[in-house]
Amino acid sequence: MHVVWRMIRKMNGINSYKEIPVIEEEGEMNVTNKEKTEVLAKTFAKIHSIENLDEKFLKRRQEISKKYKNVHTKKQGVDNIMDEVFNSFELKIAINNSKNTTPGRDMISYSMLKNLPEVAFKAILDLYNHIWSEGILPKDWKSAIVIPIVTPGKDATKANSYRPIALTSTLCKVMEKMIVRRLSYFLEKKEILTSDQSGFRKKRSTMDAQILCENDVKKALLMEEYLIAVFFDIENAYDTLWREGLLIKLNKIGVGGRMYNWILDFLLERTFQVRIGEEMSTSYDILNGTPQGSVISPILFNLMINDIFEKLNPNIGKALYADDGAVWKRGRNLRSIVKGIQEAIHEVERWSVDWGLKFSVSKAQYMIFTKKKKMEQITLKLYDQPLERVSEFKYLGLIFDGKLTWKRHIKKIENKCKGIINCMVAISKYEWGASKRSLLHVYQALIRSSIDYGCTVYGAGSKLEMTKLENIQSKALRICCGAIRSTPLDAIRVEMGEMPLDLRREKIYLMYWVNLQGSERNHHTRTVLKDCWEYKKNGGNSFGWKYEQWVKECDLKDEVICPNIPLHGVPVWNITEPVVEVRLLDAWEKEEGIVIVLK
Repeated sequence: MHVVWRMIRKMNGINSYKEIPVIEEEGEMNVTNKEKTEVLAKTFAKIHSIENLDEKFLKRRQEISKKYKNVHTKKQGVDNIMDEVFNSFELKIAINNSKNTTPGRDMISYSMLKNLPEVAFKAILDLYNHIWSEGILPKDWKSAIVIPIVTPGKDATKANSYRPIALTSTLCKVMEKMIVRRLSYFLEKKEILTSDQSGFRKKRSTMDAQILCENDVKKALLMEEYLIAVFFDIENAYDTLWREGLLIKLNKIGVGGRMYNWILDFLLERTFQVRIGEEMSTSYDILNGTPQGSVISPILFNLMINDIFEKLNPNIGKALYADDGAVWKRGRNLRSIVKGIQEAIHEVERWSVDWGLKFSVSKAQYMIFTKKKKMEQITLKLYDQPLERVSEFKYLGLIFDGKLTWKRHIKKIENKCKGIINCMVAISKYEWGASKRSLLHVYQALIRSSIDYGCTVYGAGSKLEMTKLENIQSKALRICCGAIRSTPLDAIRVEMGEMPLDLRREKIYLMYWVNLQGSERNHHTRTVLKDCWEYKKNGGNSFGWKYEQWVKECDLKDEVICPNIPLHGVPVWNITEPVVEVRLLDAWEKEEGIVIVLK
């Protein structure tokens, strides 16, 4: 499997095993690994610098800082509901739910922690509770080793073509997991996080934002209206996050005590070194942003941008997935729509100046969805600079086109899958090739997963476009089982245990519907399930138009759906490890003479 994946990466021009070439920076050639580490470290350090901000950003930051002077002061004698000491059950959950990753400077891995004796386990728990009560983290926990990885498609001889992969202490990440579990419970229970945010939240996905946007676009097209959508991108979102601004927001939502003190110390005085081979750069300070590779960074970032769309007009559609934001407005009067969407852009722009996160004008683009061929010339501006209008946009992995035909997106899937099918042909020789099971795993992992992603949205495309995907499945499954061309496709699917793609899409649709039904009432995508007069319009074959039909066919309408995120009245940090009594079971097995063989 790993060999196949490596072959596919090489076919796409990606080779993660290639050494870093000579890097040219400011007219100087950096040849040795030591020289490369220094030039890359300086480049990464510049990203975190406040020098990247304009004068108006810096001025506004200073004004807000004067208003909140005590953000760097630790909370003394302040009680918080999350301040209780950690228990052994929390530590076990944090360790057992971790996947093996590359360790940091201390070279301690998750597999080592999972096999600790009870004495060492208790010692680590005591260490965490001491750090928790003092609010002071070990310096090594705040130091990262950065591995530079070249961005695909960019010039590997330029320092700004690399992105950092940070390796941090595993012991610190385990403690972060326990803190994130508490903080997530607090935020979800109090409903502090905006319903627009789908990133880094349980039972949320990119599908939420995609379906919400596509549903409004489909309504606009059916009603012969215009819909203007603007897609935002924050420049170096995690690296430039204003730490003091984050601490101000933590204060506002009521996070204090030990939780506040731990986060405060965690963010300050952080350093990193770049490593290439055996060579290390000198240590550089990280002046802004949340740590790369950190467990807690995503939830802290969510808190920072939580109010980004708070002041927008209620008639503006909006969706957020981590730092990928979109706003849109529909209607018949194009000038009115342009005015409304420009006001929304100004509100988002004002928010960015207040909180020091700058949007990229070059990456922020807008689209006009309409069936009309002739249109007035319009201009939208961000920071007084005109935004680029595009005929298609890749939003969270899906390529939206102006009329929602999905031709470009399906073409992209086709091209990707053709390369994988060629690899499958190469490794499926009769005498020495891969087994049927191995080839099926390749199909499921690399082809079917690509087809599945976003199918709840692009599945509304024409039958002709959907047939192209069926042909891809047909070719792949024939290779898997070695069938000749004349073998009926239905027989091949039965042989391989795969269902037709249209039935699979329906299954995924229903799974998503169940997830929405079990979600909290303020889930923003639940609005798609509300009855509206546009659904009576013929021609709609998207999720909003079809889900009732599928639910009725499967007799699920009257079923009771359990909450997908049960938030107990008892906080997660007060839940103790359950004790399972098995002595009665052992006694019954002996009495009945049952022998259980474990394989």
